Amino acid sequence: MSHLRRLPGWVTSNAESVWRETEQARRQTPEQRWAELVAACDMLRLYWSIPGYAERVRQAVDPLPESSRRALARLRDEYRRSRGGR
Repeated sequence: MSHLRRLPGWVTSNAESVWRETEQARRQTPEQRWAELVAACDMLRLYWSIPGYAERVRQAVDPLPESSRRALARLRDEYRRSRGGR
C-alpha cells in the first residue's frame, strides 16, 4: 500500500532546493568565499577557546522527538514487510 500523496505546489525537489540555497555562494568571487571561510574558522577558534566548550560539545545529546521515533519505527516495519519479513 502506497502512502504517497500529491505534494503541494510550493514543495520543490531536493535539487531545486539546493540550487536556491547555494545561489549566493555561486555568485561569490573566490576572494569572497575565502573571506567567509576565514571568518568561520576564526569564530570556531573563539568557541573552542572557551573553557569547557569542547567537552560540552562532545557530551551533547540531541534526542529525537517521540514523533520521529514512531515514524522511524513505522518505516522500519514497512521496509521489513516489503522485504518479506527479513
